[in-house]
Amino acid sequence: MKNFLYSTAILVLFACSGPTETGRNNTKESDEQRITPYQISFEKFTQKEEGCQGEDCTKVDIQIVSLNAGDSAVCAKVNQSVISEYHEMVRSRLSESINSNSVEVLAGKFLEGYEMFKAEFPEDPSTWYLEISAEESSLLGDSVYCVNLSVEDYLGGAHGNRGNTLLTYSLTNGKLLDLHKMYAKAIKPIAEKKFRTKYEIAEGSSLNEAGFIFPEGSFVLPENIGYSQTGITLIYNPYEVAPYAMGSTVIDISFEEIESIEN
Repeated sequence: MKNFLYSTAILVLFACSGPTETGRNNTKESDEQRITPYQISFEKFTQKEEGCQGEDCTKVDIQIVSLNAGDSAVCAKVNQSVISEYHEMVRSRLSESINSNSVEVLAGKFLEGYEMFKAEFPEDPSTWYLEISAEESSLLGDSVYCVNLSVEDYLGGAHGNRGNTLLTYSLTNGKLLDLHKMYAKAIKPIAEKKFRTKYEIAEGSSLNEAGFIFPEGSFVLPENIGYSQTGITLIYNPYEVAPYAMGSTVIDISFEEIESIEN
């Protein structure tokens, strides 16, 4: 029997009718009654240390992605969820806890943290930065919104940090989809096979002896799972299952591969 989750995904991803009330697709609508297709837009926010000229300055660069048109209630719900993720990304890089939900205030606190660092270590020539990009975000039809937040920072030390956060929203109701719950059972064996092939680790051989840090040596799916145009994308961020030097690991699984698994 074909995997049921594959069929569900096709319905979610490629139903082009967009978010409507229950039963509305069974009625005829005039062009004026149809909801405008969803769109995404980007806004750039930059804030840098006061008095610094040129490019070599401590700064915060954030590309904010927003969902527009379509159902206004869905847009508001989704955008609130996404901006909260931005806030948490900045907040987690502050030296002290702050409850503000303003990007400007949080960025200012990041810069204040650098000023405190420079006051304590005036001879240190390094500058800090925090960059968040959302350019890989996309819409799949009028049914799914895939947000890909790529973050990179440097706050002193031997090297900076980088990673991705994948968020997938249903445009029927604006809810965040739990792709782990939907696909974990189906994609785990495929993902492990692809992971072992990528790093040339024979089946049955220890992953951790090959240089990885899987809990108890057992393969696990990454925290970040999202849709792509052709299937599912998995991203292991640095430190998640491997040392920083190995960087990120990206695994793509097509819906055809998921469909081929028999229950």
